[in-house]
Amino acid sequence: MSSLFTNTYDDDYRGSKEKKNWKNLWMKNQLTILSSLLLSVLALAAYHLVSDGDFSFLMTLGSLLVLFSFALLVIKVTVTRKVRNISLKTLQCYALVFSARLCSILRYEGYLPYDKSGDWFYQSTEVGALLMVLGLIVCVAILFKSSYQKDADKFTVPGVPSELGVLLLVLPALVIAIVLHPTLNGNWFTDTAWAFALYLEAVALLPQIMMFQSSCNVEVEPFEANFVFGLAVARAMHLVFWMSSFHELNDRDSSSSIQKRFPGHLVVISQVLNLLLVADYIWFYIVAAREKKGVILPTQL
Repeated sequence: MSSLFTNTYDDDYRGSKEKKNWKNLWMKNQLTILSSLLLSVLALAAYHLVSDGDFSFLMTLGSLLVLFSFALLVIKVTVTRKVRNISLKTLQCYALVFSARLCSILRYEGYLPYDKSGDWFYQSTEVGALLMVLGLIVCVAILFKSSYQKDADKFTVPGVPSELGVLLLVLPALVIAIVLHPTLNGNWFTDTAWAFALYLEAVALLPQIMMFQSSCNVEVEPFEANFVFGLAVARAMHLVFWMSSFHELNDRDSSSSIQKRFPGHLVVISQVLNLLLVADYIWFYIVAAREKKGVILPTQL
């Protein structure tokens, strides 16, 4: 009887503890969970209303997830009126990414999804993401500057002022885009702008990841954690799409220069590079989700 009572008590205790863990998880992440459900509904609605079921909708879905990821940061800043753990350098990179891409897709159709989502929906998600990023930059640099951790947002190299650290990402991406870019628009400026946006986006999260790792074993807050994970998943979606479509970016004429024959390969490489840069973070995120706790990153070496 004593053994039976003990086992029953242990089962009840474990069940009560499990319920408490789920309750704590819900209380801590309820806004994120509700936002994720809303994203799922929007994605399904977009698929049925503005898509022909074409594989290229994966581009639009990835763009929608990027928009959702930045919306999480907007919600966090609006609710808390603080910008802790948000990298201004990453926001600056993404402002350039969306601006350059919009230069390419608002007037020309070369890099748009093939289905109906390329008529207006895809462009709208990019415009929305740009507006959110610009709003976040204003919050970080002006409105809530007192809570911005400038010392932690230190992506740079010795000899280069921290304020100019973002140029270490922007300039190489620009040079590569000028040398190696597709020609689907038939316009040098917009073709280069599209490639620049893609190459810069591949490394834009580096300052944010380094900011997370700037102190020892600090738990990443849910909104920032889901923000980075959402961008990584979006990049994985784009990688799947371009792995099957990269050849369309290459000039198949054997007499063409190397710059025209291999840009599609570099597009795929840039997507892979982005995922490799955040691979450690994705691993810690999955472990944290499985153990129902916050994401804790090791100290940056």
